[in-house]
Amino acid sequence: HVLANDAALATVTGADVWEINANEAVAFEYSRYNYNATLLYEPNAYRASDHNPEVVGMTAQVRAEATVHAKVAPKVVKVDRGRAKVKVRVFADGARATGDVEAYVDGELVASATLRSGKAKLRVGPFSTTGVQEIEIRYLGSDTTAPADTTVSVRVVRRGR
Repeated sequence: HVLANDAALATVTGADVWEINANEAVAFEYSRYNYNATLLYEPNAYRASDHNPEVVGMTAQVRAEATVHAKVAPKVVKVDRGRAKVKVRVFADGARATGDVEAYVDGELVASATLRSGKAKLRVGPFSTTGVQEIEIRYLGSDTTAPADTTVSVRVVRRGR
């Protein structure tokens, strides 16, 4: 038996039974190798199984690879006050991608947006600690494009510097 849900069934291009067992004499069976006075077994597909397998053709949906570009400005912000703007561009097979992007700092979601013509702007911050903060930009993918990500950095400094 072959079972398929609706999504898999939509990709089926054909199905058939491969007649490698039922029409062959039992003397050709793999389990009879060196069993008879005359060796009838041959190392080919016929009688290689105890059933006739079902063959199902399906179209594979290959998802395009995405490339995520991100720029942050300003590159330096003040602790507890400054915000960074991240401009994001996402391309898939040279074309502008569709879908959503998210920004994460220390694994926490801090901003999200929907791409328009392959572009989005995210505002991130303020940051509570000084030092270099990594901002992970995740493109969530679409039906036709695989997810992808990139990272940008912003330096967080004390007030007055």
